[in-house]
Amino acid sequence: ARLEQRLKMSNDKMTTEEMMSQLEELLAWFESDDVTVEMAVEKYEAAIQLSVAIEDRLKNAQNQIEVIKRKYSNE
Repeated sequence: ARLEQRLKMSNDKMTTEEMMSQLEELLAWFESDDVTVEMAVEKYEAAIQLSVAIEDRLKNAQNQIEVIKRKYSNE
């Protein structure tokens, strides 16, 4: 739960690239030999939160690009 709270609070302050890097670190952990069930559940939830936040940012960027394209295609 502590990792989840830290991620939730810091997602707004991290760049998309930083979030992707953190997600990659979490995924690498799953491939390590240090995996415990308890930590796996916590890290899995953190990975899902990061992936949702990344997806939201990418959708937002895509929407902004569409607005810009429409704005300049009408002029």
